[in-house]
Amino acid sequence: MALDDTPESSQSPLLEDTVAGVVNHKGLPVKQSTSGGWNFVFFIIGSEVAERSAYFGIEGNLVNYLTGPLGQSTAIAAKNVNIWSRVISLLPSLGVFVANSYMGRYRTILIASILYILAMGFLNKVLPGPKPSEEGTKACSMSEVEEAKAILRLFPIWSTCLIYGLVLAQSSTFFTKQGTTMDRSIGWGFDVPPASLKSFISIAVIFFIPIYDLVFVPIATIFTRNLSGITIL
Repeated sequence: MALDDTPESSQSPLLEDTVAGVVNHKGLPVKQSTSGGWNFVFFIIGSEVAERSAYFGIEGNLVNYLTGPLGQSTAIAAKNVNIWSRVISLLPSLGVFVANSYMGRYRTILIASILYILAMGFLNKVLPGPKPSEEGTKACSMSEVEEAKAILRLFPIWSTCLIYGLVLAQSSTFFTKQGTTMDRSIGWGFDVPPASLKSFISIAVIFFIPIYDLVFVPIATIFTRNLSGITIL
């Protein structure tokens, strides 16, 4: 009696083509064979490069725009740039809430991108802020009290981070404004734009990262017995 070389019991089961727990923008199951891939990666990278170029282009030149065409003082322009930067940093929290609770991530990204493009054409417009709403008071539960205590324990960390925030704010305000008073000519009739001086910060970070990993961390490990050299705090 001949034996089957490939009995059904010895065959490896086929991998599921459907990605478990994942749906597309239409709510249908996602299949590995027809979704993802490098085409989508290139789209994500291209969109991110365009968004970052737009953001840093605005951030680097905003203080000069406010002090120039709009005629604001350096102090007022620096304050407005810092407010703009902090609001931009907090908006993703709102986007996450809207995406998870109401619209979904695809529609949220699409609408946010459209608003991003439209807002770039109206930087000199001021929108009125919303009026504060009154809410009734109610007693807090024990879990809410514990959450409030946990947040208060983070206050020492937040307060020490203010120093970093103050230093970081200088790069997009007074640092750029000071660049307009410098001799930025490098020959051949070319002047380095003041906003481009911020690139030296990124260059310095790239230069010091290997020094930190190869020199500082091994030396610090000897004293702290911590493989990372020092703790995050």
